[in-house]
Amino acid sequence: MSVPLQPGQRIEEIVGFVIQQALSGTSDDENEVKLVSTFSLSPDDAWLVRDRVFGGIVRAATGNKANQPSPKKDPFAYASFQQALQNPSIIAAIYPQFAQPAVNSMREDSASEQPKTRPWWKFW
Repeated sequence: MSVPLQPGQRIEEIVGFVIQQALSGTSDDENEVKLVSTFSLSPDDAWLVRDRVFGGIVRAATGNKANQPSPKKDPFAYASFQQALQNPSIIAAIYPQFAQPAVNSMREDSASEQPKTRPWWKFW
């Protein structure tokens, strides 16, 4: 995925902007208009950026580390995935239906808190 950025613009800055707009209740269409006016993106690129940012947040909500986007192939989703993991309240605010404790299971420090499961061959 390739979205041309202006000199000095960073993916993390744009991702943070999209997330803040969503947290403040800005509609998707208005979010895209603001991306165009603030970051000089084309309307198609603004749509793509917004879509990928929200895609990363949904992936983080799964609690599955295998869903981490590639930083090279999908940098906007990767950056939003990282931000949502660092601040799970992002998931709860934007997608309350996906807010769950599973996000914490991806953090290194919560590995010891995982429930113990029995081996597959012990069925009783």
